[in-house]
Amino acid sequence: MSSRAVVLGFGVFATLSLVCTVVMVSTLVNPVAGPSTTYRAVLSDATGLVAGSDVRIAGIRVGRVGGVELGENNDAVVSFDVEAEHRIPSDGRVVVRYADMLGSRALTLEPGDAGTTPTSFLAPGATIPLERTTPALDLTGVLGGFRPLFDALDPEQTNELATSLVQVFQGEGATVESVLRRTIEVASTLAAKDQVIDRMLVDLGGVLDEFARNRPDFAQMITSLDEFVNGLAQDRDDIGAALDSAGGLAAELAGLTDRLEPVLAPAVESVSAASRTLVDNREPIAQGVSAFDELFAALGAAASYGSWVNVYICNLSFDLVGHSLSLEGPERSAVCR
Repeated sequence: MSSRAVVLGFGVFATLSLVCTVVMVSTLVNPVAGPSTTYRAVLSDATGLVAGSDVRIAGIRVGRVGGVELGENNDAVVSFDVEAEHRIPSDGRVVVRYADMLGSRALTLEPGDAGTTPTSFLAPGATIPLERTTPALDLTGVLGGFRPLFDALDPEQTNELATSLVQVFQGEGATVESVLRRTIEVASTLAAKDQVIDRMLVDLGGVLDEFARNRPDFAQMITSLDEFVNGLAQDRDDIGAALDSAGGLAAELAGLTDRLEPVLAPAVESVSAASRTLVDNREPIAQGVSAFDELFAALGAAASYGSWVNVYICNLSFDLVGHSLSLEGPERSAVCR
């Protein structure tokens, strides 16, 4: 196999690796296009916000989160960049919303007085105070309010009741009496857990308050989900074509790898052999490097007098056709003595 084929194969591999790296880095960094302005906001809870999270106005991405740090009074201070052409009203608000179904968060900028034209704007680097920010809804806390109810129910009794109901509707053996007996047992269990149920109702009240307080967020989430599903439905042909193209690309890459393997395998083996040779001869190489230190020291001393080389010839002669030419230095020279 010629060295040109090896170099060509390695060049193709290196080019593909570089392109993939550039695409991956561009996707992860997701910078703000054009000049931007930096602002800060104080939040009581910044869960889910990380550097690179989107900053949106009316659902349109206009910036990114630069960083999240702990501020005074254990509040979260979020710094974010916004495209310079978009200015934040002086009474504007910051709301943390869910960015996708995977739990990622995004900052949403909202005007302070809806329906009015802002007359003043925040200066670059300004901080939006805590009273004009709203954290994201904590779904874990909301769902945790139902935990006392789940703990109070006996799984075996619940399963037996469900099985009896299914058998009654299917006409399989069980009678209405047995179903009622199972129902009474479950009701008795719930009656014995009245304190737990009271606690659950109190927690449920907090849950309902949380839902009421974040009703616009839920409405926006449902609307966004509907738009997302409709968008997927409208673009199903394009998505299918993209998946088919991705499959074809994967097949082409697999074929390219198979074709390059015979070319790259000897090159990798040669590199491995060269590495083993270096390891086996590490002591002579170390000695050679040490000798280079002495050589460079001598050369440095010879050239230390200026832009010429300070060299003394002490024992040098030429013999040609019976004639001798001696270039030896003086016998009493301190250098040649």
